[in-house]
Amino acid sequence: MSTAAAVGVLALGLLVTARLTRVITDDRIGLPLRQRVVVRFPAPPDDPGGFSLLAYLVHCRWCMSLWVAIPAALVVAFLLQDGWTALALAGALSCAFSYLTGLLVALEPED
Repeated sequence: MSTAAAVGVLALGLLVTARLTRVITDDRIGLPLRQRVVVRFPAPPDDPGGFSLLAYLVHCRWCMSLWVAIPAALVVAFLLQDGWTALALAGALSCAFSYLTGLLVALEPED
């Protein structure tokens, strides 16, 4: 794969991570998922106004971005490498995609 193609694959992985994270945590299309999680996993009795850990996860972009980044990074890593090198690269890419998604979130206007 050429350097330009590799950079494109990396950029695409980051943008996919950012977009899917937003769909799950903030967009109207992800609202039914968030509502189901809140109903299915209610807040603990000692924090009735809060969220359970799973409900918090689907509302927190920083948290969710890591879980979205893992499969995105695996796909990107296997496109760029093979075998154990790809797994190591995927771990690093997951963290990088998640962190960069968090930074992109800071640039978005509040809804």
